[in-house]
Amino acid sequence: MMFFSKTVRIVVKNQNLAIEAKTGSNLYQVLVAERAIPATLCKGNGQCGKCKVHIQQRNPSKPNKKEQLVLAKINLEAGFRLACQTTIKDDMVVDTSEIAASSMPLDMQVRPVSKVEQAEATEPKPETTTEAAEPVDQDLPTEPTKPLTIPEVIAKEPYSITDGLLLSQNKGQLRYFLYSAGIDGISQEGVIENATSLTPYVENGMLSDYIHDVLKIKQIDRLMILSDEHTSNGENFFDVVSYTPFDIGAMPCEFLRPQPGVPDLTLFLRLLSIKGRKRLFIPLDSLRHSYYFADDGIVRIPNNMQNLPESLFDIAPAGKNPVTELSDDLKNITTLKPFVAPDSVTLQTLIKTAGLLVKNKLADSELRIHARNKLDKSVPLEYVVKVVNLDGQSAFSLFRDKEATLIITQDMMNALVQVKKFIQFAIDHTESNLGNIEEIIISTPTPVQGLLDSILALPMVPKRHQNITVHNSADSTVKAVKLFHEQDLRTYIQNHIGTYTGAEA
Repeated sequence: MMFFSKTVRIVVKNQNLAIEAKTGSNLYQVLVAERAIPATLCKGNGQCGKCKVHIQQRNPSKPNKKEQLVLAKINLEAGFRLACQTTIKDDMVVDTSEIAASSMPLDMQVRPVSKVEQAEATEPKPETTTEAAEPVDQDLPTEPTKPLTIPEVIAKEPYSITDGLLLSQNKGQLRYFLYSAGIDGISQEGVIENATSLTPYVENGMLSDYIHDVLKIKQIDRLMILSDEHTSNGENFFDVVSYTPFDIGAMPCEFLRPQPGVPDLTLFLRLLSIKGRKRLFIPLDSLRHSYYFADDGIVRIPNNMQNLPESLFDIAPAGKNPVTELSDDLKNITTLKPFVAPDSVTLQTLIKTAGLLVKNKLADSELRIHARNKLDKSVPLEYVVKVVNLDGQSAFSLFRDKEATLIITQDMMNALVQVKKFIQFAIDHTESNLGNIEEIIISTPTPVQGLLDSILALPMVPKRHQNITVHNSADSTVKAVKLFHEQDLRTYIQNHIGTYTGAEA
């Protein structure tokens, strides 16, 4: 009996299922009881790793020793946990698609056949046709009836998931991940700093030597390479990635590189990770296009806007000591390194500052900063002195002392307005030409704490859509291992994404 327990809500996101549970309950037992997941081989003892789920909650618990042994560090940092090791403490959102993906397909399930079924199967079946049966030649020998074997395989065996090696090279850093089909996750990972490009090894047929001699990896069944070297050579997917398959002996290999003009492969991997349809996907780090997940595939939405930054992050490039927080009264700042003058501002703080300028009548709804002599008389003096003139335009002083000055310029505000218009255009175009939107996904390649709150408060997303807007970010390499669930990238796209419709820029 659990004393002082309360009832909380467990939302199984990928199944559109809401469950009420008592705090102190074991998540695995609750999910099994509700038939949201099947019982695992180890019956919830934290040994097989088959109850891996992605959890979102206010105060996530730290992984215990069993989870650290079974799940790789990259999975734990991305929010994955073992349901059997998770105690319910508060409301949470759970994604069980990891379990569904690693479970045997229904058309391949094996079931025992009872003796009654065997007897019935060996008995001659009565004729159901009304036509006269042809006479049987009594002199012909009859085939003995073959009993059914136990277990009986109901359908033909599909592609069998195999262990693989994923190499991800970006800005001279090579990360490698060993994917284990047994736990449907990463079993080993490592990093090589200042690694040489893998392209020459691929072109000269020396990749197997590199894997064996440098990475010290002996046995793999499949290889996938993600490179940051842009190229248009290869098969084009989504106008984002160039794809080149090849073999090393009998081992299938796949080489993925970004198309020219695409920042890197994280955009492609995030596109592959979207679940469900009627989703509008807006990558803030690549504002060339947005994407709508229609019933039969992806549609790229055109972008004809002028003066739009290629990335929202270009508006406020991070320095060594950015301002990470501004108080609502515009007086106090928090920096990454205390007692050191700031040299930049984080993106989420910039967006929040823009909203505060409007709220405190220092700027209008179009984010035009008022000149000091044009400010409303109700504006307090401590705010007025923060408005400065810079190159003939009004600006806002975020920080100023004898050694450093940090200014929010009108150009920054103008860029935010352009991004706001871009988001509005993507929503309007989708609803007018493609279909209704069930979810708006604001996507970044890495987590940005507080970004969504700042975007909604400004607001950069219309208020009528804010309740369906989410921020999607995670290590894209975790998503890349899902490609091992199919025999190759083409098959994965065909089975999980569908068609692709481009658009004129």
